[in-house]
Amino acid sequence: MKKIYKYLSLLLGAGMVIGASGCRGGNGGFDMNETDADVTEITILAGDMDTYQTDGVDKNTPVYQALKAAVGFDVYAQTGVSNAQLPEKIKLLHSTGALPEIFRIHGPYNSSLYQYLIEEEAVVAIDEYVNEATKDVYPYLYEHMKQFDYMKSNVTYANGHIYFVPTYWGNEKCMYVRTDWINNLNNKLAKILVSEGVISSESAMTNELYEKHKYVVPTTLTEFYRLARAFTIHDPDNNGTKDTYGYVTETNRDYDSWMYVACDTGWKQWMEDVNPETGATVNAGTYVNSNTSNGSKIATSIFSKMYKEGYITPSSVSNTESLKQGQFTKGQAGMMYQQVERYNYVARSIAQLIAGDTPTERFQKAMDSFAIALPPAGKNGTYGGHSPYSSCYLPGPAINANMSEARIKKCLSLFEFFYSPEGQKLFTYGVEGVNYEEQADGTIQVKNKVDQYGVMDRLTANNDNAARFTYMMELPYQTLSIITNGDKIVDMISKTNASQCMSDYLDVVTPTAEKWKVRADECFDSNSWLMMRNTEANCYADWTFDEKTWATDGWTKLYKVSSTLETKWSAYVNTYNGAYKGADMYEEYNAYIASGVLQKRAGL
Repeated sequence: MKKIYKYLSLLLGAGMVIGASGCRGGNGGFDMNETDADVTEITILAGDMDTYQTDGVDKNTPVYQALKAAVGFDVYAQTGVSNAQLPEKIKLLHSTGALPEIFRIHGPYNSSLYQYLIEEEAVVAIDEYVNEATKDVYPYLYEHMKQFDYMKSNVTYANGHIYFVPTYWGNEKCMYVRTDWINNLNNKLAKILVSEGVISSESAMTNELYEKHKYVVPTTLTEFYRLARAFTIHDPDNNGTKDTYGYVTETNRDYDSWMYVACDTGWKQWMEDVNPETGATVNAGTYVNSNTSNGSKIATSIFSKMYKEGYITPSSVSNTESLKQGQFTKGQAGMMYQQVERYNYVARSIAQLIAGDTPTERFQKAMDSFAIALPPAGKNGTYGGHSPYSSCYLPGPAINANMSEARIKKCLSLFEFFYSPEGQKLFTYGVEGVNYEEQADGTIQVKNKVDQYGVMDRLTANNDNAARFTYMMELPYQTLSIITNGDKIVDMISKTNASQCMSDYLDVVTPTAEKWKVRADECFDSNSWLMMRNTEANCYADWTFDEKTWATDGWTKLYKVSSTLETKWSAYVNTYNGAYKGADMYEEYNAYIASGVLQKRAGL
């Protein structure tokens, strides 16, 4: 059997970068003989730190001073490199002996860089320092690392080790729905039912008919389609003009992953093939790439139908995330799939468009105008989404191996502090007496500033740039819990993470996939886009919506695939399997699974 490389999507959060550090040798490297007392500063390299602070971390803030006091040394972050530039920057710095102590990598998610660093012996095997024997030294880091033990077997080229600190961040996106539009539709439901041919006159409306046909925040694909249609054709904003759409999306196809999950398939990952119409598993134990699954074909067909009928904004084909969000907040589209964390931003954007009242009153009205919800479920009750990273991990920090033991252990002590209750409290609430007060009953009263709408953001948004270090270890729940609507946001994030779609084996990447997966994913994106947007003629299924029978025949119609799309899909699959090596990836992946070497994913 061919040597199989696997590789997981990993992570770290944002913000740090590079600079000269103490105890450098004359060749630009570190003094290998330095002692613990010699190490007074640690430098961190990561992308886009300039987004937060133009000149590294502000060392004059209370949070930074508290950090320094806790760990016993300075932590420096230099700016000047983007996330896109980071991999090549790391290689360059390593080749010149100028790599800093800590640097952000994507781990197996960027397997070429991860493998390069391992082969070059440029990174510390974290598990050689943090393990059963040292759990009393690094108790919090040890507990964090335990959940990633499977990587020791699943990333073959890592030689049974983990060379960075993975950080977990799941699918934290949900459906945003204009509930004010739903209310408007329900207030004129009798008129709508007359136009749909359900009743002959508005006077024929009954409570039973109202309950049967009223519009709701959708929990199923049939409800989603029906509501998207109504948002488009029934003037939900009551302005007398046909200028609204049911759904808005963007060019980043990750934000459409929920539709594919609902159709019993994954998103650019290996899954057991499931028949979306019956829920039955096809060839149990055999894994197919979701890019070519039956579920992906049906999801593409549904989107194609909605594009053809005009229920999706035409600009979706070129939208950025911000443009998508703007179309929702400006009342141009009634639904979008967006980051849960954007809740307050969305509400503030809507509040800006509300006339009169005080800012806080406008913000309340804005919150009342929409809801956040889990994405709709498919015929078999499957629902959820997928993170941009195939195993729902973000980049994490690695440690330069070409340093003294004293310096390596200083880096580990920094990581330990991040995961300690003290560290998490510092980066969530700030400094007691300055940023918050702890009450006698243990509750926390935060002093963070609020904006004109009365919205309080995280500590990181209040000009204490030292708190940006939270992104290195990714503490989303803690940092979000204290903001305005934090309870609502954290609750929804918990639900989205619980429902996210993940493969049984976290990111096994075979030799062929190593070379071809990115291009194969691009092949899926481009071809499904063409079919969805109806650039290829008549890819949509030719059926007509009927309000009277939708409750009984909706699933049959929604899952219908046109003969044209069947032909186009078959041609795409042939290209994917041939020119883009899909068949070879399939053979290698299933051979490796059959070998029994891998660990199945554990709940994270």
